[in-house]
Order: sequence, then C-alpha cells, then structure tokens
Amino acid sequence: MARQNRTRRRIGVTGSPATGKRTVAELLSRMLGVRAHSINRLAAEAALVTEGGEVELRAGRVGRMLLSLTSGEDSYIIYGPFLWDLFPRSRLDLVVVLRCNPAVLHRRYVERGYGARKAADNVTAEAIGYVYAECLSKYGRKVRQMDATGRSPEQVAEAVVAMAEGRADDEESVDWLSAAAEDPELLRLLL
Repeated sequence: MARQNRTRRRIGVTGSPATGKRTVAELLSRMLGVRAHSINRLAAEAALVTEGGEVELRAGRVGRMLLSLTSGEDSYIIYGPFLWDLFPRSRLDLVVVLRCNPAVLHRRYVERGYGARKAADNVTAEAIGYVYAECLSKYGRKVRQMDATGRSPEQVAEAVVAMAEGRADDEESVDWLSAAAEDPELLRLLL
C-alpha cells in the first residue's frame, strides 16, 4: 500500500551487483507512491549496450537523462550502479548502499554465470566497501549502508522507508574484512 507522499523523498539506491537494488527500489516505489528510475534501463534505452550485452555507462549522457526525467518530480528513486558518477548530490536526500556478505555474493555471481575474474573483482569491491566509499565521497552525510544479507527485500525496503522518514538514523556498520577473521569461506574468497 502506498504511503502518503507529504514530504520530498529523493532516494538513491546502489550497491554491488546482486545486492537487491532493483527489487528494493521497485518495492520502495510502490510503498512510497513515487517513480523509480533504473540506471541500467536508461543505459539500455539509450543504446548503450555493448555487443556482449553488458551495459556501458556513459556518465554524461545517462546523467543528463536522469536529470531530465526527475526535473519535474519532487520525489523519486534512482537505482543502479555508479550512482555517484551520474547524479548530483543536490538532487538526492538519502543514498542507501546495499551491502551483502561477499561469500553470498560470490554464489549469486556463479549462478548468474559471471566469469571467475568478474566474480572475484566484484567480491573484492564489496569486501573493501568500494561502492560505499565512492558514495561517501560524493554524497557525504546523506549516505547510509545496509547489510541486506539474510533480510527479505521487504525488510530492506521497510528499513529504507524508516530512514527516509527519519525514524531510523543510525548508521549500520558493515565490515567484511574484520568478519573474514571468523569466517573461513569469506577469508578464502578474499585471499
């Protein structure tokens, strides 16, 4: 059920591949009654898809498309990869970086048919918090990270709504490198 949209809500949702960005953004769209704009969909519509099917993000072009789409909207959700390269700080009120245990992500990447190198690169990026660090650099205090491991998409979306409404302002700590000391599978993936 959509909630009343009494305040401006401009939310960015990003994270490593397979963390649940699309699913959570679509749930948020329905819950808040606002439009969700997919970075990947815009890149595909702009014919920025390579022959191999990979989406090639041309930051300037996709960024201009996002600005154009949201120019008349008070509230919206922007979701997808490389948000920090595509959308200005002034046009977002909250940026949520979805995080997931790298061992869980690795299994998802194998299921999706990622090559060994691509899977390893994405696992390493998640382990060191690459997306989170990039978002902090661009958006500062507007950024919150959330460990989506073991949470349903509905639970994640509800937590994001609580953040957007100011009911949950605490920052979650996500530190996969420290967790690797106690998790042999995670440690093996990171070595």
